[in-house]
Amino acid sequence: MPDLEHHAEHTLKRFGFRGEDIHEFLDEPVRTFGFAHREFRHDTETIKLVGRMFGSEYGRELAENIALDHIMLDHEETIRKRKKDVQEISLGINFIPRSPQRNGRRLISFYWKHLPAIKFFALIGTGLFFLLVLWIIQTILDSSSTSHL
Repeated sequence: MPDLEHHAEHTLKRFGFRGEDIHEFLDEPVRTFGFAHREFRHDTETIKLVGRMFGSEYGRELAENIALDHIMLDHEETIRKRKKDVQEISLGINFIPRSPQRNGRRLISFYWKHLPAIKFFALIGTGLFFLLVLWIIQTILDSSSTSHL
């Protein structure tokens, strides 16, 4: 993920301003949510909000363009990393995604989708566990019914 300095330098080259205050605002949720922070301030509504908040300093249109550029730069990096993951997976090099999302959902869905053998063994393991529980219950019931005779 591009850091504040990378975003500011990129903005300086494109627009002639560093726009650090805008970049700090967009990435503030990173302290709490890490990689998932992009779900909070990386959308079209936030771009409009940035235009209203920072319009007096940069002009509404420039502030919105800086915010849009920030979001696009973040997504370009994500796309580049995903392309690399796909290439490594197709070559059999990397079987663990580089950046699992919250609660490991991306990691779980990756294995569930790409490794059918894990799905097969998980289903068999679940079935065997269920049979074991039934056997234990039956054994307990049988022993309790014979002990009362």
